[in-house]
Amino acid sequence: MQNYLIGPEQITPYEDAFEESIRRFQSLTPEEIAKNTGCTYHHKEKYFELQCFHKDFQIFYPDGNILYKGTSINPPINWRLIILNSFSSTKNIPLSHQWISYKEQPGGNVFYPSIINTVINPMGHFYHQADKEKLASLLKSLKFEVSGTIDRLIATGYFTPKIPVQLRFWAGDEDFPAGFQILFDKTLSFHMHIEDSVVLCSMAADIVRNEYSLLD
Repeated sequence: MQNYLIGPEQITPYEDAFEESIRRFQSLTPEEIAKNTGCTYHHKEKYFELQCFHKDFQIFYPDGNILYKGTSINPPINWRLIILNSFSSTKNIPLSHQWISYKEQPGGNVFYPSIINTVINPMGHFYHQADKEKLASLLKSLKFEVSGTIDRLIATGYFTPKIPVQLRFWAGDEDFPAGFQILFDKTLSFHMHIEDSVVLCSMAADIVRNEYSLLD
């Protein structure tokens, strides 16, 4: 497993955040969480099964520990925290199938300048330099549904069954540079805190860039 996917077992310095998240997680029954998230709960082994982009996770109840399925390896701390938070926050409502940008969700303007600098602009530059055919093939291998054309690529993946993420790339020309945008279902704010969705933006971008860097 690649280094960027591996996190420490310790949750320092996020103890307080994890303590609160685990408290909220434990306040719900496994049946409520399964119904809200759409994730399967294995009663005998006491864990939820989650396919998050290209990886399968086990979220154990009630302690909230998160491992890659079939291993003793923890994902990065920030990934663990937003997964756990989403499991206690997600509501049992259907997807709207209406895509919005980060800044269009309630409160999105607060963090949008940071998203532009850390995700949107770097990903546009990444797409400009990338081999477009290889990138499209990679996105498919990462469990994204790929559509559009090579010069206007659309890739849709899932953080959880209730939190889809859409990546849109477009090639530049003489007048405009290559661009990138990350979109979410309009229901995102019902399932995820605005600060957690900042981490989600970075998580999706990091997966694509890191996995691309590993191609021959």
